[in-house]
Amino acid sequence: MSILMDALKQQQNIAANTAASNRVAPFWLGVLAGAAILSLALAAGYWLGMQQKPAVTMGAGQSAEPVVVASQQQILAALSELPVTTSESEAVKPATATERTAVIEPVTVEPAPLAIAEAPESRPARAALPSLDELEATEVSAELQQRFSQIVDELEQAGPRREHVRMHDAPARDISELAPQVQQQLPPIRFEAHVFASVPSRRWVKVNGRTLQQGQWLSTDIQVVEIHPNHVVLRYRQQEFSMAALSEWSR
Repeated sequence: MSILMDALKQQQNIAANTAASNRVAPFWLGVLAGAAILSLALAAGYWLGMQQKPAVTMGAGQSAEPVVVASQQQILAALSELPVTTSESEAVKPATATERTAVIEPVTVEPAPLAIAEAPESRPARAALPSLDELEATEVSAELQQRFSQIVDELEQAGPRREHVRMHDAPARDISELAPQVQQQLPPIRFEAHVFASVPSRRWVKVNGRTLQQGQWLSTDIQVVEIHPNHVVLRYRQQEFSMAALSEWSR
């Protein structure tokens, strides 16, 4: 009998436990479903809030203040209510249509005339004449001296003709036409080189071993007055006479 009672109690306990389990399972399923829905709602709300909220970066020690954004119409209405002085009103007075037209009107600038300088006439470069120092270092070739000697000899042989040339070409009479007493006072004179140039300062002769230009003295009594292409004018005690180029005089 006791065994039957125990078996009956056991069946009753199993049935009670099964009923309790059947009641608890739907309850927890509802709790879990509600929690999942709530979590999804919170996540969606947070995401939407992040999309709509502007990012504001605040430095250390700064308090978050609300940013008020006013529309353009509100700003213009606020400015129109402020009192404006005469100078300020003139300064901010909008330009009229005429003034705007005057401002944007294109200005025609006439091009300035170009000044064209005429190129200077090209002149042929004149060959530089050798300086006196350079010519002093050079000696007249023996062939040139011989040629001049031949010319002088030919002129001496044609006596009357030579005198005629001297009288017309040289500004002073020839040394051979001086008075005998004057010729006796003259020292020997021998020309070794003769250079004539268009520039007087570049003319020079080499006489008795010395290189002289116009105006220089051969001795205390004899001065080189002028150097011409074919002769030299000398002065002896206020008396001028001429000698042929590369010629020689001796008593």
